[in-house]
Amino acid sequence: MTVILQIVIILVIPALMAAAGVKVLKNKKNNVKKGLVFTSRAAKRSQQAWDLANAMFGRMLVAVGLNVGMICAVFLAVFIWKTDISGWILLKWMLFFQVLILMMPYVTTEYILNKTFDDKGEYIESKPSQFSFGKKRK
Repeated sequence: MTVILQIVIILVIPALMAAAGVKVLKNKKNNVKKGLVFTSRAAKRSQQAWDLANAMFGRMLVAVGLNVGMICAVFLAVFIWKTDISGWILLKWMLFFQVLILMMPYVTTEYILNKTFDDKGEYIESKPSQFSFGKKRK
């Protein structure tokens, strides 16, 4: 019974992350004051930046929430099954890890917005690299 309780506890943060991601994806584009949306200076620079930020942030929250939940639940179950150490000790460290991972979608979205858009909210023209698979260079 304790193992099931520990697995349920370890799945709370990832489930909330995934639910928040779905909520961000369902919100309307310009709904700044209501609901759960990604707001930062970089996201507010233009409509294109706003759309990209909310779509990317929502998808990352869902993906990170589901993956972290599965990894932590399997790791905790195997750890408890294979060792005699209490799962509560590992549970505390995993919750700390999950809180750190919770910041990853925000930091990644902000970084990509700053690399994609300039201060006016317009796309930054980037030079094609020698490894790009798009148009052939002249």
